[in-house]
Amino acid sequence: MDQRPTLRARERQRRHLLIADTALRLFAERGYEDTTVQDIATAVGMAPRTFFLHFPGKDDVLFDLDARRCADLADRLAERPPGAGALDTAERVVHDWITERGAETEQLLARVIGASPPLAARARLQAFRYQESLAAALRAELTAGPEDPRPAMAAAAALTGWEHAGRRHALGETAAADLPALLTLATTAAAAVLAAA
Repeated sequence: MDQRPTLRARERQRRHLLIADTALRLFAERGYEDTTVQDIATAVGMAPRTFFLHFPGKDDVLFDLDARRCADLADRLAERPPGAGALDTAERVVHDWITERGAETEQLLARVIGASPPLAARARLQAFRYQESLAAALRAELTAGPEDPRPAMAAAAALTGWEHAGRRHALGETAAADLPALLTLATTAAAAVLAAA
């Protein structure tokens, strides 16, 4: 059976990305609070109601990718082949995420979210969801009970390290060729937490 997206699905995805990219640019130029859905819709050349067919609200433009990434991480952890470690699998997922979008887009996103306390709070909540997903996979891998703190601590260590590597990459402080080594360094630190008695 043909799994390729239909022309209509491709057009919807193209418009979805156009809205997201345009909104991010406007948020960076004008500020998140000073940019309305009407502003975004006008810049894209659509009615506000069309915007709402793609996103429930203005902030969802910024977090739509995160929601899809959280589902992607959970799926790839659940579907990893026998013998594939959760930390290594998650590291590969994060590497894909960091390299799939341009550094300029990631910089804008970080700047817009960092300038708004409500957006920063939502970003922290999303990071916690990533952490919970990885911790659950690590707990199952260790056959650890809920009282064992190591899976949650290892997930927090890994994601903090991976986020740091991604930020450095987005800011141009780390060459693309050096990114895998930085991600692996964070993975190694998290593995040490899991190995602790």
